[in-house]
Amino acid sequence: AMGAGNAHDTDLEFGTMSNGLAVAVAVKDDESDEFIPAAVEYDPDAKPPMYRNRRFRLYFVLAFSIIVAVGVGAAVGVTMKASGNEGSLGPPVPYRETIGIREQVERIVGSEILNDPVSPYTKAVEWVIYEDPMQLEPEAANFMQRYLMAYFYFATVVDGPWRNCNPTVTNETDFCNFEKLLSIFPEFFEGIPSTRWLSQEAECEWAGVFCDEYGQVRAIDLNGNGLSGPFPEGLTYFPFLQSVSLAWGNLRGSLPTEIVEMKHLVNIELHYNKFTGEVPLEWWRARNLVRINLAENSIEGEIPPEIKNLEDVKGLFLSENLFRGTLPDEIGDLSSVSFFRLSRNLLEGTLPSTVGQMSQLGEIWLHRNYLTGALPTEIGNLSKLARLRLQFNSFRGELPEQLYGLTSLDRLDLYNCNFTGTISPAIGNLTNMSFLRLHDNNFFGGIPTELGQLSVLSSLMLQGNQLTGAIPDSICEVRQTWEPFEELEADCAGSSSGGPEVTCPDLCCTSCCDRQNVCTPTPTRMI
Repeated sequence: AMGAGNAHDTDLEFGTMSNGLAVAVAVKDDESDEFIPAAVEYDPDAKPPMYRNRRFRLYFVLAFSIIVAVGVGAAVGVTMKASGNEGSLGPPVPYRETIGIREQVERIVGSEILNDPVSPYTKAVEWVIYEDPMQLEPEAANFMQRYLMAYFYFATVVDGPWRNCNPTVTNETDFCNFEKLLSIFPEFFEGIPSTRWLSQEAECEWAGVFCDEYGQVRAIDLNGNGLSGPFPEGLTYFPFLQSVSLAWGNLRGSLPTEIVEMKHLVNIELHYNKFTGEVPLEWWRARNLVRINLAENSIEGEIPPEIKNLEDVKGLFLSENLFRGTLPDEIGDLSSVSFFRLSRNLLEGTLPSTVGQMSQLGEIWLHRNYLTGALPTEIGNLSKLARLRLQFNSFRGELPEQLYGLTSLDRLDLYNCNFTGTISPAIGNLTNMSFLRLHDNNFFGGIPTELGQLSVLSSLMLQGNQLTGAIPDSICEVRQTWEPFEELEADCAGSSSGGPEVTCPDLCCTSCCDRQNVCTPTPTRMI
């Protein structure tokens, strides 16, 4: 089936992207009822695998047969009633109004909501009865699924049509160019030939819809397509839906509590929308979730101790919201999480020492909060940590020596944090480091020659400290021989009242900064 790609998570400060691929992974049929969301190695930009299970398919067929039987019985009753009133006055009732369509829908979504003529549930019923080119009978295997897909469309066009692949208008065909969102900053879409929604084609062929081999909807991926309105809570009626990706739109209001009813949901992406209020407590108890992306909304409240229930979560993306309070010690129970992003919120207090128990962590984003205190020594337990971003907080004290043992680090952002002390020679252990940004702290003493062991550096920023002495020749040698090393800044400009605190050999530093933190570009290196 055709589908749209997810929006990659962005680095707003530096304008870079963590590009990944959505990888389709084959999962063998399994007789077990055990849910297996971790059947694929997690990547923040990869989709969870589609779950296939013979026993569940059998349950689905049996359940649907019961619904059909009830619906057909109702249809027979309506037809007989219509036959008994042939002599009554009034316009004839259209055939599709007599075959039990409304009655069957009522049994799933309730009758009260269908009394509202502008409800998306009602609009979907009217479409199924009068406009759907497929003209399904209620006993069709995909009848309710197709109805719910129509509901989803009507529920997400509150402000107007989607960006693309809307239903046909005059002189349009059923086919469309679906613009798959590949990145947000810069905004970039990839055109994919697809099929319009509410067309005569099977709903599994509609843009952004993924089905399994039995025609059951498993994922809806419409990132960047401009969906609008409240969260379409009717998604909870899809029995096997595993992935919902509706980022970069105008969805708003509160997050639905019904998320807990979606037993097979492993991935939910609602970032870059306009949701408000707090995360319902039910979300923190949704044990099957593998990825939660709510970044760039206006969600508030605290991170509760119940976060410990997210046993399978591998990606928790909550940046750029209004979360406040402290990080609970229970974050240490997130033993599966690889990506932990809570940057640009209102968090305060210390970083719990239990962070050292998050053994699978590859990335921590906590920058631009109000965190205080010293870094816990337990952070040295995170042997898989590759990116640690803590800039623009109010930490204090020296860097723990254990930090220098994190040899997987390739990015360390600790600037504007009030750290003090010297830079340990053990920093030479971080040989995978590409971005080392320690500027605007209170570090003092010399610059260790061991920095020259970081042979794959791209950026080294040391300005705005109290460091003294010379930039070691070992660093300048890397700068001259490693072309990607494009940024080296230090306090090598001095001021009107005194000379520079740090001297930098010719063609080594890219910028020299003075004591007022005004940086001036210097002649570039010659390679």
